[in-house]
Amino acid sequence: MARILVIEDDPDIRSAIALALDGEGYENLVAGSVRSALDLVHETEIDLVILDLHLPGKDGIEILNEGQLTLQLTPPSVLAISGGGPTFTASVGLTAARAMGVDATLYKPFSTDELISTVSYLLKRRDHTI
Repeated sequence: MARILVIEDDPDIRSAIALALDGEGYENLVAGSVRSALDLVHETEIDLVILDLHLPGKDGIEILNEGQLTLQLTPPSVLAISGGGPTFTASVGLTAARAMGVDATLYKPFSTDELISTVSYLLKRRDHTI
């Protein structure tokens, strides 16, 4: 069973993502802040990270830039999500995330079908590259 970490500060979006993933049988870990997310990354083997690019304090772009999600022996795949925010638009943020090597991106709002198909694709691709 794949383990997915959802890093999203909006509790409604975080819950909706976790509920959709639960329905597909994935094991979910959720974090509303960078600090709690990085604790989980350092303590637990993660297969996929769903990373909101606009987070309080340190944003997702900073996390990617610092390489903090790649500390595991087998780094997780990363799905960046954004609806834009005060420091950059969704388009700018997701383009930057792609340039930094994330595996996929989704614009908010996205449908449950878009989320599940992207997650499924990334996990299948990961299984074939390990």
